[in-house]
Amino acid sequence: MGMHKNNVDDTILIGGPTRISKVQQMPMKFFDKKPLCKSIDPDEAVVYGVTVLDVNLSGQNNKVGQDLVFLNVTPLSVGIDLDCGLMSIFIMRNTPIPTFKKDISQ
Repeated sequence: MGMHKNNVDDTILIGGPTRISKVQQMPMKFFDKKPLCKSIDPDEAVVYGVTVLDVNLSGQNNKVGQDLVFLNVTPLSVGIDLDCGLMSIFIMRNTPIPTFKKDISQ
């Protein structure tokens, strides 16, 4: 996406699995041991995010979420099972949704 990790001010983990220490260590390691922002309750952040997304999608002229960009992406890669027991991936993880992929193989 063209953004460098030094341009990130805060990292906030949300949802239940973020309480797992390994999940917390991974982004800290990626962002050069920068501490996570823990002033926000992970469960409240989910509710707030849904609210901001609702405002954004409803088209209301509201300052909440005005500077946020939302992208729906595929959480996992999508593919098909080949005869040899391997998977042929045709939509990579984190691909924006909706997407269209076409593969014409013979």
